[in-house]
Amino acid sequence: MCYCNPTFDVRCTCWVRNHDGTKNKDFLKCPMRVETTYERIMCEREYYKKIEKDGFDSIKKEILKITKLSEKDWADIKQIYEDLNKESEDESDDESE
Repeated sequence: MCYCNPTFDVRCTCWVRNHDGTKNKDFLKCPMRVETTYERIMCEREYYKKIEKDGFDSIKKEILKITKLSEKDWADIKQIYEDLNKESEDESDDESE
């Protein structure tokens, strides 16, 4: 059973696999699945490099295959990425003025 909520540290939320390597059947029901997946993507060097080189959607097929998330979940993950990048661009613009 999943008890995750927005106050949890993302490192403690559900993931596709349990700590013992077995499949986590509750992952798709987890209310934190989108945030957790985004954090996992950004912390994984291989994905981060692909995103830098080819854009965020370059990892979509692989992530959806691993996680079994929906297209809507992917759109939400991408929106988090775009929002956070826009914020960092805005901060950079403020510093250069």
